[in-house]
Amino acid sequence: MKRRHGRSGGSSRLHIPSGSRLIGIATVILVAMLWCWYLLFRLVGDGLAGLGWLNAAGFQWGLLAISCTVVAAVRRAWLTAAAGALVAALIFSHIYWPIPHRETSAAQMRIVSASFRTQNKRMDEAARHLDALSPDLLVAQEVNDADRFLAGFLSKRPGWHVARQGRELIVSRWPLSNLRLEGGVFRATVPAPGAPLTVWNVHAPKDYQRYVANRSYFLTLARDVIKTETPGVVAGDFNASPWNEGYASIDALVD
Repeated sequence: MKRRHGRSGGSSRLHIPSGSRLIGIATVILVAMLWCWYLLFRLVGDGLAGLGWLNAAGFQWGLLAISCTVVAAVRRAWLTAAAGALVAALIFSHIYWPIPHRETSAAQMRIVSASFRTQNKRMDEAARHLDALSPDLLVAQEVNDADRFLAGFLSKRPGWHVARQGRELIVSRWPLSNLRLEGGVFRATVPAPGAPLTVWNVHAPKDYQRYVANRSYFLTLARDVIKTETPGVVAGDFNASPWNEGYASIDALVD
């Protein structure tokens, strides 16, 4: 007896999209996710546990949006490309793009800010590097061995002045006064050429699981900046990016 082979009327075949189609689907999903993140970021800022970590990566999300836009444009998926371009523009709009100022005849000073988090095992090298930058004012954070660093940095700077609070330092060519620590915010006044200058040494909390601590720190800093009448410089380790609400709140107060 011969057997006949044939297709069963009830059989079906699994359809797997082509690689090109999968790329298109993935691009649409990524653009939609970027929009969801951006809207959530605008609505609640860092006000959900862990969201601050996502917001801190805003620059990377902007680059991803540009990449999705290019892929969609190549595929002639114009609606997806337009959505990607728009969200990329919105994301990058939060970056402060400094406009160069014209040179003036007023006295100028060089301010250097440095976080020692990755340099504490190379303290002598850090001192030499910062010395080469020729600062008039140094604002430093997370200095584990301040005595060793200062010994090297000040060896060529007799008569300089130091304000120290824990692992944070303000080192100045001019005397320091009105030293103050409130709510973790460390500041001093410098009689800089032209006018007194208030310097805030920022070392913000880095725990977006407890976002209340971040908000409290930046609220204290913002209030102090607002009520200070002299010109000032806010420098240091913000542990944030322009997409974090603490950074953005201070950016809105200073030039």
